[in-house]
Amino acid sequence: MKTFGDLARGHDNNFNLLRIVAALCVVAAHCMLTIGSSAETTVDNMTGWSRTAADLALDLFFAFSGFLLTASLVKNQNLVRYWVARLLRMIPGLLLVSALLMFVVGPAMTTLSLGDYFADLRVWEVPFRMAVVFDSSATLPGVFGTGTVPAAINMPIWTLRYEIVLYIALCCVFLLGLLNGKNRFGAFLLISIAAYFFGTLASDIRANGDFFDHIFHFGISFVIGAAFWTYRAHVPHHWSMLIALWSVVWLVRPFAIFEFCSIVAASYSFFFIAFLPWSVLRRYNRFGDYSYGTYIMHWPVAQCYFASNPEMNSVLLTGLTMATTLPLAILSWRYLEGPALSRVERASVLAERSLEGLGRRIGLRQSHLTPASEPR
Repeated sequence: MKTFGDLARGHDNNFNLLRIVAALCVVAAHCMLTIGSSAETTVDNMTGWSRTAADLALDLFFAFSGFLLTASLVKNQNLVRYWVARLLRMIPGLLLVSALLMFVVGPAMTTLSLGDYFADLRVWEVPFRMAVVFDSSATLPGVFGTGTVPAAINMPIWTLRYEIVLYIALCCVFLLGLLNGKNRFGAFLLISIAAYFFGTLASDIRANGDFFDHIFHFGISFVIGAAFWTYRAHVPHHWSMLIALWSVVWLVRPFAIFEFCSIVAASYSFFFIAFLPWSVLRRYNRFGDYSYGTYIMHWPVAQCYFASNPEMNSVLLTGLTMATTLPLAILSWRYLEGPALSRVERASVLAERSLEGLGRRIGLRQSHLTPASEPR
């Protein structure tokens, strides 16, 4: 019986395909959210499939992040390269969307004169609010003033804050040496699961705000993804495991552990499909990774269509949004995101040299930034 370790070799997998499917699920769910007279009414009336699809899509993104970033850190043992890669993956696309919102969408959709529009400080805050603090509440003057989420120019980027929090947490775990070896990671995994159950079952911390609720949910998805990479040589890739995990989910559905079991089962399912050696699926890798561009661009596109025709039904809105967003995402990948990622090595070297110079000035050693310990 093959394991994840036998199949998780190189880039010949279905990660890109699953990510674009997940991004399109989010697009569909958000297009349903955009339709209606009020955000509260529309959210309550969202169909079960759209809620479930969007939730599973976010779980997939975080589980894949945990898997791939843990692999990157353990293999490279270099925090500088890790952060350069993360920033080059996230920031260029957000800056592009910021520019399109400021200079294309804003002037076309604002109810103000162009002079008043560009005189408003909110226009010039957009790059900082979107690409630095990932502020989903950022607005543009006179833009998207009606609809279910009035004035929101890019609501989906709220999840990027949690990505950054988990990237930082993974760095801390790495510096503590808990990624180096199955026993050490096992201790970290047990602590993480215990913390999750304490926050979920033994306290009301998750009820104290969206941040706590989301960080526990996304955090455990991220950790489970990391666990699948760490123990990949011991995780079977077989239909029987898939059936067994979902059977457990069915049995525990009335109990409080349902969420945890469903996250584990869903994460296994994602990786099971990701490693299916079917050539018809692997062909998608010829195209590229358009999921991030789709994710960060679709909201303003949908808002433009909705603002132009508030009576548009959700099916037509979804179709138009996908048909417009995908070409933009493809162009972004081909001419911005892909080229930026191809410069990770060069940018990492430059960043390390700069940090070495700074370190000599303040008495730090390079090993603080690029630990050299090998995984055991």
